[in-house]
Amino acid sequence: MKKKFFAALAIFFAASLAAFSAAGCSAVNGRDGADGKDANIYDIWQETIVQTNNPSLTFEEFLHEYLSYEASELDTGAILKASVNRSLLSAVAIITSFNEYAGSSRYGAVYNTVSYYGSGVIIDVDREAGDMTVVTNCHVVYSADANIYHGAELTSSNGFAKDIRLWLFGTDYPNSGYVNAEIVGASKNYDIAVLHVSGSEEVKRSKAIPAVWDESEESDVGDIVYTVGNADGEDIAASVGYISKSSENITVNLGSDTSPEMHTFRVMRTDAAINGGNSGGGLYNKEGKLVGIVNAKTISDEVDNMGYALCASTTKRVVNRLIEDADGTMGIDSVNTGFSYDVTDSYSAGLDNDGNARIKEIVTVVATSKAVGLKAGDVLTKVSVERDGVKIDGADILCKHNLDDVLICVRPKDKVTFTYMRDGEEGVSSMTYTADYFRRLS
Repeated sequence: MKKKFFAALAIFFAASLAAFSAAGCSAVNGRDGADGKDANIYDIWQETIVQTNNPSLTFEEFLHEYLSYEASELDTGAILKASVNRSLLSAVAIITSFNEYAGSSRYGAVYNTVSYYGSGVIIDVDREAGDMTVVTNCHVVYSADANIYHGAELTSSNGFAKDIRLWLFGTDYPNSGYVNAEIVGASKNYDIAVLHVSGSEEVKRSKAIPAVWDESEESDVGDIVYTVGNADGEDIAASVGYISKSSENITVNLGSDTSPEMHTFRVMRTDAAINGGNSGGGLYNKEGKLVGIVNAKTISDEVDNMGYALCASTTKRVVNRLIEDADGTMGIDSVNTGFSYDVTDSYSAGLDNDGNARIKEIVTVVATSKAVGLKAGDVLTKVSVERDGVKIDGADILCKHNLDDVLICVRPKDKVTFTYMRDGEEGVSSMTYTADYFRRLS
């Protein structure tokens, strides 16, 4: 069996930011376009988004709702082009800087300043205030060997970058025009970090638009998708392809060669071109909805076009948890359900009503450790979460990840209801999880 090497996609370069900036590239002229230029259909679409305060309005929806075009009349290429160009305004190029341990000398430990390229997705922006919130990969802002200086003393920084710089589309990357970001929270276990920018003049004068998460819990093989990110560290660019596989697990080393930190992630596979520097960038469907966050690719002379993105159904829940906690630390508090579960059978469910091939997994309780009303052998079919008497999340358990994803949102005092089949009969078990049921996951 051939071994695969899954590479995280932040690009390392052993140079200080000052030395890197000296290499430079020419500034972009005409930031806001030529004065007096006539508005085109895309300008009108963007203005409609602003006037209706509806950032999720796709180009196809705009044409249908405001210009009375039917879907059969729309050109897929035009819709895709409009979506890609809109997503450019939701992207940032990232350069992070770390002090990493480089060995020792007779004078003590030696640390070098090293930096990495990466990408990010704007999910919230207040241009008037100059604020924005950005999602990226944890491995873009984290290094297992990183430390940070406090005056003359060198102390641990838990691996976070000492300097995080973001460039919006059209700014003078990699020279001037960057904004500094702070870490809201991060998770190695999910390879996600949330960043925040406050009071930036660059954001105030920008045309930045927040990306919108796809509301569907699944993407399908054959869906047209595109990536937007800082490919090869050469500034924001796009590539187009298809979903090759809708869900699989890969294991990536977020540590170093000498101190590995192996983490397994559920991802979707795409044949869209993905390169170093794309880490943390968005994977979008043709309507411009965010379906994933790019985080890895297969590195092999025998493999072409096997890139991976963290699935939106998982990632958007992790992002919400990190924003809710907003403590600038690593990890999230995860519920210990009081039972273990696993897939005991998997088979093709055939084609759904839209012609998409589906897989059905049987998710079964393996063992219980606390009084949760479930028994080993129970087949889990549904999960629902209530907070203060209001349902906040839930799903039919068609695959194991449906349950995994919903449990991400559970917090102390939430009531979780599990529907199950036991000996051919349906049952329901509810549990209100107190603080002692939670543990910190990095």
